[in-house]
Amino acid sequence: MFLITDYDDGAYSYQDYWQGRDYEHQAELHAMRSLLRSGSDGWIADLGCGFGRLAPAYLASARPVVFVDHSLKLLDQAQARYGPPHSTRLYVAANLNHLPFRTGSIDTTLLIRVMHHLPSYNRVLREVSRIAQREWILDVPQKLHAVAQARGLLRGQWRTLRDPAPVTLSRKATQVFLNYHPQSIEHQVTKLGWLIRDVRSTSNLRSPWLKQRVGLNRLVSLESWLQSRLASVRFGPNLWYALSRLESIDTPAPVESEVLACPQCQGSLERLEEDTMVCWGCSQRFIRHKRIWDLRWPRPDSELTASEGVDAKFWSRWPSNSDPGPRTYTSHSTTLSQE
Repeated sequence: MFLITDYDDGAYSYQDYWQGRDYEHQAELHAMRSLLRSGSDGWIADLGCGFGRLAPAYLASARPVVFVDHSLKLLDQAQARYGPPHSTRLYVAANLNHLPFRTGSIDTTLLIRVMHHLPSYNRVLREVSRIAQREWILDVPQKLHAVAQARGLLRGQWRTLRDPAPVTLSRKATQVFLNYHPQSIEHQVTKLGWLIRDVRSTSNLRSPWLKQRVGLNRLVSLESWLQSRLASVRFGPNLWYALSRLESIDTPAPVESEVLACPQCQGSLERLEEDTMVCWGCSQRFIRHKRIWDLRWPRPDSELTASEGVDAKFWSRWPSNSDPGPRTYTSHSTTLSQE
């Protein structure tokens, strides 16, 4: 059983969330550009890409890119920004617990603004490690940042901060927002065979007072200078890790058929029609809807598949209300019967 954050909820707009957060956006673009390595022509997978907010940091490299998110709405927004799919650009709806990619098929994986939604983070880290061939940029919302430590001292919560378990920030049953102990994540990725090549502390100056009194350009310039210098003391609310695999895996050619795999059994996928693929191993069928491959597994409970003869209605909607954040629902990882 996994928790899925529903960014397709009609009551919530992730693009609206980023209105007025130009400083945080520019800070993350700088971190991405400073950590990404050049010199490769392999696939980049932006896992949890949202509407493609950080794509300008890597599209300039002209490398093949796959935009990945669980939300069809956000993938549709990304497609509107960056154009339709072609031989070196894919849009894929996927569950991070069951990634629809061949082992070692992705040269560089990006996992940004995702970890705070992952109670089952160990499973996701293993999946990302499985598909990543060479590089991995990992954003970790951390509970040891400077403000949290000061608050913890004042409130007598120092033991909670030092505990390796993540802390839940949201008190709403419909939301999950987690902060992690950095050493727990560092230990996990090291066990998975990754070397921490570089680290950045981001959003170090995230303060309404500073935003009101210091111009955006000056604030971003100072942030850029501080990111590497404050990483060692874990100052900011997020730590960005540049990870390199200790033992390389052969990367397939940058073509769709050598990248995608069945999310249930990792079998090969064969294109039956323009918008339909079938798995050779388990016979599951997957469809492309609005030029987005829906390779989510387990399937969303409300999905009506193409084999049932209807246009897929992929999501059940939560009742509209004033809740400002995305909702969370449960996805049961059970094996569906094969007909």
